[in-house]
Amino acid sequence: MRRYFYQMHGERGTNEDSAGIALSSHSTAMLLAATMCAEIGLSDGFCRGFAVSVRDESGAEIGRVSVVIATSSERHDA
Repeated sequence: MRRYFYQMHGERGTNEDSAGIALSSHSTAMLLAATMCAEIGLSDGFCRGFAVSVRDESGAEIGRVSVVIATSSERHDA
């Protein structure tokens, strides 16, 4: 298992996770980042432009997920 570190980017700057989380793969780490963004997007204090980036043990960024919220007027459900 590898350790992945998350950074939360928003209008107030960047917050870093210094402890990290041991996960089985890059895809699992990115899925957790997407879940974080979904939860943040549902909160009342949501701010457009918020993102979560994922870094591996060596510090290399492996991906970034942005919070995207569709309001009822923006949705195009079939």
